[in-house]
Amino acid sequence: MNVSGVRSGMKEVPELREPVINQVQQYIKETWDKLVCSWTDAADPKMEGTSIVYYPKGDPKVFDIVSQSLAVEARPLPEKVQEHGLLYLPEPFVVPGGRFQEMYGWDSYFQTLGLLQDGKWELAMNTVENYSYQIEHYGKILNANRTYYLDRSQPPFYSRTVMEVFEYAQKHKWLGKGEAFWTKWLEPKLPLIEKYYQYWMQEPQKVPETGLSRYYDTGKGPAPESLTSELVDGKSHYDRLKERLNSGAAHDLSHPLSTYFDGESLTDEAYTRDRSMRASGLDPSLRWGLGNLDVIDYNTVDLNCLLYQMEKDGADVANILGEVDQAIAWDERSQQRKEKINKLLWDEEAGLFKDYNTHTKSKLDYPFATMFWPLWCELATRDQADRIREHLKELEGEGGLMSSNKKVDGHWTGCQWDAPWGWAPMQMMAVKGLQRYGFVDDAERIALKFCKAIVAKFVEKQAIFEKYDVVNSFKADEDKRRKPVLGYDDNVIGFGWTNAAFEVFYNGLPQDKREELEAFAEGL
Repeated sequence: MNVSGVRSGMKEVPELREPVINQVQQYIKETWDKLVCSWTDAADPKMEGTSIVYYPKGDPKVFDIVSQSLAVEARPLPEKVQEHGLLYLPEPFVVPGGRFQEMYGWDSYFQTLGLLQDGKWELAMNTVENYSYQIEHYGKILNANRTYYLDRSQPPFYSRTVMEVFEYAQKHKWLGKGEAFWTKWLEPKLPLIEKYYQYWMQEPQKVPETGLSRYYDTGKGPAPESLTSELVDGKSHYDRLKERLNSGAAHDLSHPLSTYFDGESLTDEAYTRDRSMRASGLDPSLRWGLGNLDVIDYNTVDLNCLLYQMEKDGADVANILGEVDQAIAWDERSQQRKEKINKLLWDEEAGLFKDYNTHTKSKLDYPFATMFWPLWCELATRDQADRIREHLKELEGEGGLMSSNKKVDGHWTGCQWDAPWGWAPMQMMAVKGLQRYGFVDDAERIALKFCKAIVAKFVEKQAIFEKYDVVNSFKADEDKRRKPVLGYDDNVIGFGWTNAAFEVFYNGLPQDKREELEAFAEGL
């Protein structure tokens, strides 16, 4: 993006350099196009040889579409998959970047916010249509459209994505299509919201004794993606987890060590819990014990806030469509959940909503950025919001919000969803939540800090990344000097939800904060 200097007679014309913020925005604009994929793409980076694309038997017409591609082998989706492959989706989709070349569950919501910010509303509509297709034909929105993700979903953002697109169309005068088009577009989404909601409201996702929900993966054995693409020094996540368990580093696990490890191998229960941790999207931290292996023991703040939002969205969609009885039913669901969350998850003494352990009947003392999600979904009372805000300083670093502030023996945990890392979705949820309760100065400060972290790394690397060290944001190549204890050690370039965070934050900042960011960028 630099314009090279040229000679004019004996004088040198100085090099003209595009302002850094313009460079970042141009990178994002170009990257959106590069991140668009579909089943027609020739290469599946996680499989050797010809790519296999499975199509649902309930949609046989897809075979004629898929089989026309010479780049893939089309197969009907069997009851039991022997060879893993991609799953058919009808519309092109935006992928996160790097080795993540599938449509991911919760990534896609945040990417949609960025796409709408940049006027790419047709790609945002594609996200909704692909979400809808997954619910209809695969039973839920998948971790990603790959066969080994068929057993789990991710944090549920379907209804909110539907409403974001619908509200965007409304705000922009229905985008030339008219209100009738968008109402018709919205109509089939209501039964799909119900179907996806029921996935979360049935066992094993729902815990009968609390009436709240948990992350749970019904698959068996090790997660295939961990065996091939998450190696660190030749060791898989499971190799390192076994080493930690064998050394006695069990970090507050709720069950005896034998529940997870028999002395030589991980147990079937451990694999179920590891898979369920991946359904949370937070893979991994030490939030729910070593490797998050206690995840299925918790009714978590994040999941139940998302389901509360789904219930509110369900009521809004039903009201728009004139389905009064359904709207009332959705409202009743949201009120019941709100009461249960306040009863089990609110800690009056601490002034926080906390994950509830259904095994130990206790609340989790582990500050995590999901503490701000009750603000995002407007579940908190005014007093609760004021008290939650007091905890902001516990997670705030020079580059935004840490996921957690957890240390073990005086050191960071080494897990990518713990400190010092900050992630775009956590910043976006917190900023929106703070804005909704009138904490505008806090919201702008966090947004500005994260934009500075993105810009500083962009100037150094000419790229945008999956996650950021928000404690040491402005130290060159700081992330390269830290090896993970669990999880993977690369910081993937792309990156969809970080692109979205920058566009949403920058465009939402007041003029003086934009100028501060621009001056910071030019001074790097």
